[in-house]
Amino acid sequence: MKLIRRFRRSIAALSGGSQYRTQVRSPGRIVCVPSMLIVAFLFVAAETIASDTILVVPTRDSGAYQEFIQSFENSLAAGKGGKNVAIRTIESSSLTKASYDELYSQLRLIVTVGADAAQKVLELNPSAPVLSTLIPRSSYSLLTSRRAQKKNSAIYLDQPLARRLDLVEVLLPQKKTISVVLGPSTRNLETELKATASKRGFVVKIETMKASQRLVGPLNRALEDSDAFLAVADPVVSNRRTVQNLLLTTYRQRVPVIGYSRAYVRAGALAAAFSTPTQIGKQTGEMVGELLRRGNWSLPKPQYPKYFSVEVNDQVAKSLGISVPRVTDIEGSLKRSQGVLP
Repeated sequence: MKLIRRFRRSIAALSGGSQYRTQVRSPGRIVCVPSMLIVAFLFVAAETIASDTILVVPTRDSGAYQEFIQSFENSLAAGKGGKNVAIRTIESSSLTKASYDELYSQLRLIVTVGADAAQKVLELNPSAPVLSTLIPRSSYSLLTSRRAQKKNSAIYLDQPLARRLDLVEVLLPQKKTISVVLGPSTRNLETELKATASKRGFVVKIETMKASQRLVGPLNRALEDSDAFLAVADPVVSNRRTVQNLLLTTYRQRVPVIGYSRAYVRAGALAAAFSTPTQIGKQTGEMVGELLRRGNWSLPKPQYPKYFSVEVNDQVAKSLGISVPRVTDIEGSLKRSQGVLP
């Protein structure tokens, strides 16, 4: 009961501050600037922003977004091979069609940080390629389904399924049946999930649910004879109304949950692999540095995070009678299996 009470206290942090917000919405922040200052800025900036410029557009100019930008700039500075490039930053709520056309139409690349920023920029239909970062795969797929995206790409926030299933294998080596509930935005993962699990000798029990359904039915069916539950970043399956019931139900049935974020682990999941803004910023800087060295600004296909961390809830593991390796050993095992260098 003590652990259950800890679950409940952690739900607010998970549902309110989760790094996975798959809903795509327009920014609501309004920035007021004196009109004369805008005129002066337009005049000066139009003269200074040249073609060898990268525009970074964060959803907000704070927190995780600033963490990403700092890491991106450091990584790019370390790997650009002496090439010169200017970096400009503007918060997505301050970027308009008029300011883009006036100031930023001659760019090499636009890097968006967060789903809201990606939506704002892609709606402008810029001529420069757009690299979307800190964005769930489902959000990027929704945005790009509306328009041609041949020149654009992304670094997803999600972990690849192979890495997540490898984590199950390391933590629960004798367990072979994994359950999952997919919602509307993750249903397209079913075929990939089955194929990836089959290669590792897992049996996957998949239940699906619609936005109008309650989670309890699909969840209970999925948990029958299940060794582990794989949580997915779907707003219908995991949201502030459902996540408490999901964690309590799995705990009472003694089925460990593999989450998708640090917050999920702290709320009651057994473990998760995840990537921080610093790690994704580093990968983004490396990618852009390679483009700069080649002198070719054609973006590669969308990709998953290369750098990642693992967190384990030791109290949940102890309560469920699961002996887990040290986190550093888990991370090392996953990196070797994925071919990722430390």
